[in-house]
Amino acid sequence: MMGSNYIGDNINAVRIEAGLSQVELARAAGVSQTTLSSWECNRSKPRLTNIEHIIEALPHLHLTVDDILSDEGGFAKRSLRQTSTATAHTVPLYGSIPA
Repeated sequence: MMGSNYIGDNINAVRIEAGLSQVELARAAGVSQTTLSSWECNRSKPRLTNIEHIIEALPHLHLTVDDILSDEGGFAKRSLRQTSTATAHTVPLYGSIPA
């Protein structure tokens, strides 16, 4: 998921964290599902007003514009770091992998 499509990755991560479908997040952003899909797939970029609508619709996530528009400081990488840190010490390894 990571790569040069960091805006799309951030939007996708926000949507998944919020437990929303593309249709539901698209409604919150004031666009169609097709438009939201094009953001997530890096075919187009959202307008600032659409990003602001997403932020306003999801106050429990405490989002900022940088969470959507930033690469290194974006929501996708931040949530990935939190997930890997939280699970790094809690995932047991059972058995072995044959060579």
